Amino acid sequence: MRMILGYEPCDKCKEKMALGITLIECSEEPLNKNQQPITPKNSAFTLYPTGNWFVVRDEFITRTFNDPYAASAISHRKAFIDTSIGEALRKERSAATDDSNIGKNETSEL
Repeated sequence: MRMILGYEPCDKCKEKMALGITLIECSEEPLNKNQQPITPKNSAFTLYPTGNWFVVRDEFITRTFNDPYAASAISHRKAFIDTSIGEALRKERSAATDDSNIGKNETSEL
C-alpha cells in the first residue's frame, strides 16, 4: 500500500525530469474526494494531477506551443497540461514506439 503525502517527486523521478521539460497532466476535477490540488490556493486555476507526466525537449515545446506558454514552460522547466493534451501525447508516443512497457510516469522522446 502507498500513501501520497505531497507532490514532490522521488529522486528517481527527479533524475528523469532533469532530462528536459516536465509536462504534468492535470484535471480541473479531483480524482478522488480527498485529493489536494497541485496549484497554490491563490492560483487562478485549481488543478489536480492525474499521475501522468511527460519529459520533452525544448524543441518540442517551441514546435508545439505558442508564446507566452512555450517561453514559460522553457523558463520554469515544467508546465501543467490538460488531459486532452496528455491523451494526444500518449497517442503520439505510442505511434512512435512499439514498446508497450512505456506507461505512466515515463519519459518520452518527443
